Amino acid sequence: MNKNHENFRCRTQAGFTLVELIITLTIAAILVTVAVPSFRDVVQNNRITTQANEFLTALSIARSEALKRGRNVSISADTAGEWHNGWTISDNLGNALYVNEGLEGGSTITTAVDTLTFNSRGFLTTGTATVFNLDVTDAQSGRSITITPAGSSSIQKTP
Repeated sequence: MNKNHENFRCRTQAGFTLVELIITLTIAAILVTVAVPSFRDVVQNNRITTQANEFLTALSIARSEALKRGRNVSISADTAGEWHNGWTISDNLGNALYVNEGLEGGSTITTAVDTLTFNSRGFLTTGTATVFNLDVTDAQSGRSITITPAGSSSIQKTP
């Protein structure tokens, strides 16, 4: 036997064929086509949840400042009736305690009031419950934020 033939070994191919590559890319394209719309919904849902929690936190800050300072504290829309453009928390002496620049991403907050005031006991001075509706453009659901006359607040998912 020839010595050259003894050293000859079969080599395996380390790579992809063109057909395997095309099939893999096709499957990846199908998965991306299905996943992207679902991911968009997840992003919208996270955005509206975050913004609702941010607004609820602002309401809690206003109430706790009223309790801590022992005087009225108000939270008001920076632009009349357009809470999504921002809001300010201030005490009855006119001192701004907290300012929010507004919501992003096409979000809107609608309600019937421009200002909410908490008294020194943390109750709403209006004596009636107030509801804020938060919506994001193209979102499947919104959020409803309710403040009771006693000053407690909650968030509910709305269709």
